[in-house]
Amino acid sequence: QYGWICGYNGKVIRSTDGGNSWEGSTLLGVDQLESIHFASKLVGYTSGNGRIYKSIDGGVTWENVSPVSGAVLWGCYFIDEDNGGVIGGGCNDNEFQSFFRTTDGGNTWSLFQGSEPYSGLSDLILYDDGTGYASSSGRIWKTTDSGFSWYIFSVSGSNDWQEEITHYNQSFLVPYSNGCSGSTGISSGGGV
Repeated sequence: QYGWICGYNGKVIRSTDGGNSWEGSTLLGVDQLESIHFASKLVGYTSGNGRIYKSIDGGVTWENVSPVSGAVLWGCYFIDEDNGGVIGGGCNDNEFQSFFRTTDGGNTWSLFQGSEPYSGLSDLILYDDGTGYASSSGRIWKTTDSGFSWYIFSVSGSNDWQEEITHYNQSFLVPYSNGCSGSTGISSGGGV
């Protein structure tokens, strides 16, 4: 019965009746929210525009729980109310991939940095068994220790922005747009 959507201008909308009606809130000063994930009907996280926010009231209000970093944060995923991660960075030649992991609901964060040139991180999935996958420009990353360390699992193509990641059994699906940051995708194409 519960669902959440995030997007531009810091907008988050939520439904508590299976999508029949929706209510919203706005995170002031936020341009784009890229990812939203609720681990329960009350506790959830949304990220984008370089930050991550936490709600403990079903998405009515939000608190900034971002790690102190210069990384441009995009995707987040939480296994439960306290354990999860947020990722970003990687499109510039002097910018590393940043994988942040928390075990206390965003109060503290640990950092693992990748060093793959021109490969911007966008989305991740974590599982209860300690495995997980993340998508960056032309790369699929894997963790076997619940997101505390990562390695390149598969090269999925050239260094084009991969917005999301879907994983089922041995299959992966990633949409892409041209260029590391995806900024050229509208005019010059993309695909899946």
